[in-house]
Parts: sequence; structure tokens; C-alpha cells
Amino acid sequence: MATASQLNFLPEDYLEKRRAQRTNLICLTLFGIVMAGLILAFVVKERREAGAAQVRDSLNKRMESAGQQLAQIEEMQSRKEKMIRKADVTASLLERRPRHFIVALLTNALPKGCSLLTIELTTREAKKAAKPPPGAAAASDAAGSRTSRAAKPAAPAGTGGADAPEVQRVETLRVTGMAPDDKVVSRFIAAMDNNPLFKRVDLLFSEEHNYQQQSVRRFMLQIELSDQAQVTDDMVQSQRLAPGAFERDPK
Repeated sequence: MATASQLNFLPEDYLEKRRAQRTNLICLTLFGIVMAGLILAFVVKERREAGAAQVRDSLNKRMESAGQQLAQIEEMQSRKEKMIRKADVTASLLERRPRHFIVALLTNALPKGCSLLTIELTTREAKKAAKPPPGAAAASDAAGSRTSRAAKPAAPAGTGGADAPEVQRVETLRVTGMAPDDKVVSRFIAAMDNNPLFKRVDLLFSEEHNYQQQSVRRFMLQIELSDQAQVTDDMVQSQRLAPGAFERDPK
């Protein structure tokens, strides 16, 4: 027989209903917890995406600003190159050594009995050898001392070890004239060689020539002008072109 503590006077339907209510409450609580976690995760995700979007927009703005700055730098570089080219063209058009001064200099340097027939001035462009980088000479000496042990490796192309060759203008004179003998030609060459305006004086030929039933020496000089020398106003005023300095080449 059941004791008093085991007796239950509540109907079975009521107890079943209470159990269902407890089960529903537990399910609703778990559902609410899950939904709250999902909502919290969604909010956190949205905030992270919003922060990432702000960082992306900031980076895009910085990239656009950097692109504009690069475009401005390239435009300024292009303008600078154009200005340099214009300056080079202007400098090339300006004569640092006026031609009339060169003619006067040649004429005044003529020895007695010597005359000029033709003067031809030519200009060409030549590539100037690039300067070796600093320390290249010491490195080459050190490498030369080790040639007996190992070969010196070649420098890779495009490393920028040496500067690009510069283009310079080379002006050359070809002077044809007549002189009584080769001694007079030698004095004329010596006078030209001592002039700082001329870098190099070469005798191309000196041959016998008949002029007005007289035997003279017909010669041709090639004179390279110095690219560093410039003519000042005082030098121009010191030279005066003598009248009748040229004579036609007799046929």
C-alpha cells in the first residue's frame, strides 16, 4: 500500500499539461538564446564590415590622392624635359664662338706671304664617354690584383653603374690656304695650336701648287674647336678682320 508521501491527488491531465508547459518554456528559452546569439553575431559582422568598408574607402581616397600626385609629378617632369630641350635648342642656336671672330682670328694669325682660300665649318654630334662611378678605379685595381685567382665578374646590364653617354657638339674647321714654303705653314700651325680656342690642329696635306707662274705650297688644315672655350667681348674687339684676306683658288 502506498504511503502518504507517494499519494498524488492531482489529475493526470493537469500534470501532463504542466510538463508540456515546462518543456515549451525550456524550448522557447533555448530558441531565444540561439536567436540572440545569431542577432549578436549579425550585428558584430555588420560592424566589422562597416569598419572594413571605411578602411577601404580611406585607402581608395589615399590611392586616388597618390595617383593625382604622381600625375602632377609626371606632368612636372614632362614640362621640365620640354624646358630642358628648349634650353638645349636655344643654347645650340646661340654661338659661343662667333664665326666672324674665328675668321678674324685665322686671318690675323697668318704669317707674311700666307693667304687663305677657303674656310669650312662643320658641326657634328658625338657621344661623350660616361664617367665611371665613384670608387670604380679602386675596385678595378683590386680586381686586377686578383686576376690570377679568379676572373672578374661582368657587371649586369641595366644596373646603372655608369652614367649614360652624353651627346656633345663637335665643331671642326677645314682651312685651305697657300704659303711660300712649309716653314710658313708650320708657323701658321704653331700659332693655331697655341690658341686656347682650338683644341686640335692637324695638317691634312701640303702639296706643291703653281700660282701665277710661281711654285707655292697649297695646304689644308683641320682644326677642332674646344667645347669649353668661349669668346668674350674683349677677345672679339681685339681681333679685326683685315680687308682682302681671301683670295680665290686659281684654276
